Amino acid sequence: MDIRQLTTFQKAATLLSFSRAAAELNYAQSSVTGQIRGLENTLGVELFERLSGRSVRLTRAGERFLPYAEQLLSLADEARSATRGGSEPAGRVLVGTMESIATYHMPPMLEFFHHRHPGLQVVLRPGSGEETVQALGRGALDLGLVMDVETRHAGMEGIVLRSLADGTVRRVELRRRLPKDGRKNWEPFDGVLGVGWVRHPVIRSGAESGFSALLDRHPLYFIDHGEDRYTHDAYGIHLGQEDRLTFVGPRDQEVTLHLIDTRVDSPTYGADVSFTLFPDPERYLLIPPGVGHAFEHLENVYTINRPRTLLPEDGGEYLPGNDVIDWPVDQRPMPSLRANAVPASREYYEERVADQKKLRAMPPTHSAPSVMMITGENGRQIRIALRKKVPAAS
Repeated sequence: MDIRQLTTFQKAATLLSFSRAAAELNYAQSSVTGQIRGLENTLGVELFERLSGRSVRLTRAGERFLPYAEQLLSLADEARSATRGGSEPAGRVLVGTMESIATYHMPPMLEFFHHRHPGLQVVLRPGSGEETVQALGRGALDLGLVMDVETRHAGMEGIVLRSLADGTVRRVELRRRLPKDGRKNWEPFDGVLGVGWVRHPVIRSGAESGFSALLDRHPLYFIDHGEDRYTHDAYGIHLGQEDRLTFVGPRDQEVTLHLIDTRVDSPTYGADVSFTLFPDPERYLLIPPGVGHAFEHLENVYTINRPRTLLPEDGGEYLPGNDVIDWPVDQRPMPSLRANAVPASREYYEERVADQKKLRAMPPTHSAPSVMMITGENGRQIRIALRKKVPAAS
């Protein structure tokens, strides 16, 4: 593929017409058709579906390829600018707008912009407000000027302008297409099965803002690790809780994570590894039951946990308050455990909510238990839960 083919493809994808693309590029229509066919042969897929008349539409493959073509063309513009050695911006800016705005309000703005940035080519794409928003959504435009009562659209950042040059008050919105997030939704940790980073389902409202909906019934736990040095001296091992930890704190703070896999039925059983990580509120660390974890340098960091509960396969009783096993970081050999595997039902969570409501009505008498493993007379490991009595409030 070459730059000319990409330019022709981008133009035809924006206009959804080979004849209009040929007119704007000053090509014969046969040249446009030939370039598109050559690009399709190179990629091994059809990019356009020919409709009745002269119109076309993108295939699924064409829709997936369009943002890559835009990126390649943008990189080509940057390369040309860098080769010239100047810091003046250069390239093309595709602006979609309504014909009334393009006719009556854009000419003086374009003249001013051209004198300020002669290396930039501004290309107007007149159309309705709905067409402009749709073109922004599929990546065919860089900016959009629309008049609309709706001021929020997914994946776009908008600025509302109310007063126009002629004194009328209207809702005119400048929209800029947000860059696509190329980060992965799942990034596993090498060496321990099931441990990895999961991207929060964030709905973007701006380049640096967004919100993540709570999509399930799992509770939230907040832990403040203070400002002094905070390092664990024991692994925390759950048998019935899948931790989903979000770290909020200084982005440049390096935290060390130590993992041991105590699951006897795991392909990575016996793994004993360490990793470094940095706080990132947009993803959480998933740690399955049976994987011991200890952290170093958690000071100045908050953790937000939304754990998922798993119950024993044999239907036995599971008490979440007695779940955490504290295993000293230097103690070896590590324990051999069998983690729970049955996801808790809605009824289970409703019972826990009822229990917590009862507990809130009573003053605390004991702290959360510290669970340790000891070896019995027959050599079997036994879990012991110790609770410290809390002094009565005066």
